[in-house]
Amino acid sequence: MTSLSYIYLLVGIWERNRMTGTRNHIMDIARSQFFKTGYAGTSINSIVDATKFTKPTVYYHFKNKAELFASLVNDAYDRCFEHRQNAVDPHLPASEQLYQVIAADFAFCLATPDLVRFVVALTFALPEDHSIDLTAIHSRDHESFRALIERGMSTGEFDCVNAGDAAIALQGLIAINIMSYLKMGHRPEFLSSGRARDVANILLQGIACKGKRKGHKKGGV
Repeated sequence: MTSLSYIYLLVGIWERNRMTGTRNHIMDIARSQFFKTGYAGTSINSIVDATKFTKPTVYYHFKNKAELFASLVNDAYDRCFEHRQNAVDPHLPASEQLYQVIAADFAFCLATPDLVRFVVALTFALPEDHSIDLTAIHSRDHESFRALIERGMSTGEFDCVNAGDAAIALQGLIAINIMSYLKMGHRPEFLSSGRARDVANILLQGIACKGKRKGHKKGGV
């Protein structure tokens, strides 16, 4: 590689990083704006003013408000989902994976509270409050929880009448703890790994097969 080619390569890398940083900054500001004033109450002009960028810069990355909002929604849910998936060890028993799922969501909330506030607000918003159909996104989350419950049923760890109902119970336990942390001003310890273990055991008391409902320890049933 010649010296000139190397310089062009460095310039290209710098430019890509700069553009990524600009896009991420726009998304961070827009997320805050949408959270505070809602979809209808937020305009591209208010986002432009808050970012301190020019309107052409914002429009270079997002063609309109709807596309920007859709990007925020997909980014938020995808990051949460990927963090959860990466935290689960497929070689462990389903009961331990259940704990890992809860602990992963708690840890994600502690690391990115503003992002999780945005997700919670979207999840419980009325359909008319935003322009995005969240059915597919919510179904993806539910099906991943359902698959975990069904795996435990197939191995004899869980005894459920309906895996879908158990998955909803798991989602509900996670959501109520995260919402309580965000709304009630609890200390970070409220979403500790120890609490995740306690929450997992609460659910396991209801779905674990008889003889496996006590003393669920890390790495075993």
